Amino acid sequence: MFKNPVYIHGYAFSSKIFKDFVGIKIDLPFHGKSILPYKDFTSLAKTLGLTLPCRHDIIGWSMGASLSLLIAFLFPSKVNRLILIGATPHFSKAWKRSRIEAFLKGMSAGKNDFIEKFRITAFGKPFWDSMDIKGSYKLLRDFIEIDLTPVIPYISKEVVIVHGVGDPIVPVKEAFKLANLLKNAKLRILPGGHFPVKDEKDLISAVF
Repeated sequence: MFKNPVYIHGYAFSSKIFKDFVGIKIDLPFHGKSILPYKDFTSLAKTLGLTLPCRHDIIGWSMGASLSLLIAFLFPSKVNRLILIGATPHFSKAWKRSRIEAFLKGMSAGKNDFIEKFRITAFGKPFWDSMDIKGSYKLLRDFIEIDLTPVIPYISKEVVIVHGVGDPIVPVKEAFKLANLLKNAKLRILPGGHFPVKDEKDLISAVF
């Protein structure tokens, strides 16, 4: 079982993605019911780290995985273990620049149909919750550009990397890159895509 689990979702989703999981579920700025302010990616990680009440297993998906890594680097005493789903040390290096710019252009237009298609690609089925698409654009750019490669080797916590072999958002090669940078990593490659677990029981089976 997880110890005091905290769940951090990915871009364009919300804490509802973890609705059937037990633990603390965070809505990131511009997503769901969040009232969190946003200045930059590192400041957001600091805000989240400061609000954690004790020592936690942090489960982060996609953008949430990057925030989880930063929290572990900045607040090691608040972290028991990391479970990272669909994670990358540097999203900008995962794809050709032309593809990333096309994605950013689609998001900057703020069209709901673009978000809907992205959610189906990322989650494998339709998902709905409120989102400030235009407001979240800087958050998205910061996530794409932040390079965690220099700080990841300083994270000594146990990290379990869960990745779908057919992930269409973060290629599976990114999971191997991340594992090679970490001191204490366990890699779990599963069938499936960007969110390769069905529920909490499925995630527990993958981790343990």
